[in-house]
Amino acid sequence: MRPRRLHAGAVIGLAALLGARLAVAADAEQDAYGAALTRAIAAKERALDVNEPPRWEEALRLFQEAAALRQTREAAYEIGFAAERLSRTDLAVESYQAAIDLGLAGPPAARGAAFVAAHARALARLEVRGPAGTGLRVAGVDRGRLPLPRPLVLFPAETEIEILDARGSASTVTVRLQAGKTDVLDLAAGPSKEVAAALAPPAPPAVGRTTSSAAWPLIVGGLAVAVAAAVLVPISQGRIDDNRSALAATCAAPPVDDVCMTALGGKRDAAQSSEDAIATWKAARLGAWIGLGAGAAAAVTGLVLKLGGGGAPRLTALLAPDSAGRPTMAVAWSVRF
Repeated sequence: MRPRRLHAGAVIGLAALLGARLAVAADAEQDAYGAALTRAIAAKERALDVNEPPRWEEALRLFQEAAALRQTREAAYEIGFAAERLSRTDLAVESYQAAIDLGLAGPPAARGAAFVAAHARALARLEVRGPAGTGLRVAGVDRGRLPLPRPLVLFPAETEIEILDARGSASTVTVRLQAGKTDVLDLAAGPSKEVAAALAPPAPPAVGRTTSSAAWPLIVGGLAVAVAAAVLVPISQGRIDDNRSALAATCAAPPVDDVCMTALGGKRDAAQSSEDAIATWKAARLGAWIGLGAGAAAAVTGLVLKLGGGGAPRLTALLAPDSAGRPTMAVAWSVRF
């Protein structure tokens, strides 16, 4: 009987020791969560005082750190509150709903439920599957680690999701979601058919005959624009010179930068009219130079297309004044023949 009593005593002692260690671990976890929540609440108070986005971002980050230690309805509600202040409606709806699911009650529950009812239908949801512990970030904000207790709530638009694996390596997945629908993103298999179809790149343009047939409109249109612009350049310059002469005749002193500083008696209106005309024709001259450059670039592009057949050119045109103030143009292109 004695050995059995000793064995039973050892078991009881081991159980007591294990229970004590678990209690200590639970107390440590509770203490860590309490300290994190206290820091977050202090950050919230500072944000309420100044109501600036950086303060609310700090509060959001600290409440998320507390929630990572322990999922509670209080932390979830505060995450939703901070996200609402930052206009992150998707995260606010997700967090308010999580707080309600965890048993949030009273006025906070009513406030969160009202917000969810007002915005949930306009948002999309994405169920993310993948290796446990994988972190997710959207728009620079942590959105949890897999497995998620519920789908992510996201804006119905093209969204980049940053994937952080257990080793800390980051990658990005882009999804395009629709309001009111729930899609699935399997990190091992890729996005669902609906998401993949929405993200499919457009088909490349047809080359060959189609490209060649587009050459003539570019050549003809570009030459027409270039010729019209070339005619307008000297005309606008002549009008500028005429108005400068008229302006000089109305000024008591030579004009400075085409502005009459002191007009002769009774000629202020005439001087102002000449100044306005000069400014107008300067704009016309600049537009003519730009049109000349654009027309020449279009014509060159069409010529390259015509000569190159199926090669799609890459062309860059730059119009800028030189050291003397005269517009100059540089055109560069490359094409596969």
